[in-house]
Amino acid sequence: MTLNEYRPTDFSLAPVRNPLDEVRWWRYLGGRAYVNPLHDLLYAMSRNPSSAEKHRDLGRRQMIFGELSLSVIEITGEGSSYRYENLGQLKCDYTCFYDPSNPMVGSAYFLRVSFVSWNQGHTIDLAVHRGQCKRLFQDLYAQRVRFQEYYMGSRSFLLDTEIPYKRIQELKAEYGIDW
Repeated sequence: MTLNEYRPTDFSLAPVRNPLDEVRWWRYLGGRAYVNPLHDLLYAMSRNPSSAEKHRDLGRRQMIFGELSLSVIEITGEGSSYRYENLGQLKCDYTCFYDPSNPMVGSAYFLRVSFVSWNQGHTIDLAVHRGQCKRLFQDLYAQRVRFQEYYMGSRSFLLDTEIPYKRIQELKAEYGIDW
């Protein structure tokens, strides 16, 4: 499964700003006083380019979860592969952000994957959907990869945080996980 990096200042999906959209045409055509379309246009064009235009061409790292290893592809195209058995402290901490138009449905999950390999720590933030996140965890558990799943710092199992003690003991025995 391949997942793309998320950066909080990533505006690559934002539309490019058009200075003509910032001119108050309807007010001018309606005869409103103190509206000058030429002034509006010059002001809009004099402003600095938007963040979307500045950051549009920046690439993102990718993380590929394979059967035996975890690979990180850098922006330059160079990749590093880390075998699961050689990883120390593989931790997946996710956060759900809700869609303002529909607060009952989670729209995006931001997954922070951190691990240690050869005494060097690595952290990458990923933008995923609920289904991708759950499928990733199911695959990792099925492959018996040793990792810890967290929801905003609290332990979880397959996106469930309300797990009774008895069920935790069953999961530890079934998957060989540390809680």
